[in-house]
Amino acid sequence: MQNYQAVIDIQCKLSFVYTTMGQNDKAESMLERALNIYFTLNLLEDPNLATVINSLVKLYRSQKRMDSLERLHRSHMKAMERYYGMDDIRVAHVINELAVHLSKMNKFEEAIELYEQAMNVYINQLGFQDIHVSEVLSNLAHLFSE
Repeated sequence: MQNYQAVIDIQCKLSFVYTTMGQNDKAESMLERALNIYFTLNLLEDPNLATVINSLVKLYRSQKRMDSLERLHRSHMKAMERYYGMDDIRVAHVINELAVHLSKMNKFEEAIELYEQAMNVYINQLGFQDIHVSEVLSNLAHLFSE
């Protein structure tokens, strides 16, 4: 195991312990440190990255920290764009997640732009009949129905 992987693993395990003990500030610190290692070293293909991000998402949501959640989504999107490029399907997934979050925060104009950006990537890479295009269209329809 690489040194960084051992450090990330320990931080994730400590964050779980801290969360269980109700010490969310310490759990957050551990998760943010792990995330920083992933982003700094461009370890975006590591399967455990999703676990760290999802843990932070749950923590921020439980504390109703929507601004922190938005920053997390934006950081993830920028890192993915740098690593994979703007026209990658994985980037489109992250863009769509950010758009969903912005919709919930009533930031509709930016959400629409991001939905369109994600949809264009899906159409160009997968074709207009792909399920991901349908998902984005469904998200847009939900946004316009509110």
